[in-house]
Amino acid sequence: MADDITTSASDWEICFLGGAAFAVGGGAGFYFAVFRSKSAGALEPFYLTASGVGAGGNATGFDLSNRKGLNWTPLTVLTPFSISTLHLSAGTLISASIGIGIKKSGVNYGYSYLDAGRDGTKFFKSDGFGVSEGSGTGAVAFAGLWYSHKLNNDSINPATAWSASFKQQVLEIVGTLDRGVRNLYGVPY
Repeated sequence: MADDITTSASDWEICFLGGAAFAVGGGAGFYFAVFRSKSAGALEPFYLTASGVGAGGNATGFDLSNRKGLNWTPLTVLTPFSISTLHLSAGTLISASIGIGIKKSGVNYGYSYLDAGRDGTKFFKSDGFGVSEGSGTGAVAFAGLWYSHKLNNDSINPATAWSASFKQQVLEIVGTLDRGVRNLYGVPY
């Protein structure tokens, strides 16, 4: 599969590989997933760093050694998107689960909702009930930032992505103000 980051597609799938979250009133989470689209020829690791409210926590492991055995889930694509479009978009993760400790590990049963969007346009959503490894019990509602591993300079560092997102928002505001002033005075741009 190629690494095309600019082709929009509507056949996206996600493989949620793991994450860590904790909340008591307020909280934060860091999640790792891989997105792929056969029609766009794209396969890209993404991270969601988020904060919000809730109670409880869970941490799951990461296993990147077996890509053929990964569990891919089709996304409900509401607006076709590309890797570059998804990069630095807003994301929501809502999760509620009940965990039962069994020996050194445990089992969770719960509901999860995940989405991404920008400027009022939602790209995808995914939700459902499922069973996973872990022993966390609780509920969280997080909002944050999706960022691509490749477009974040092959780094998992969220500070770089948050900084780039902030710069992008400032440039958009300055551009909007500039166009407004040019329209007022009839100056072409």
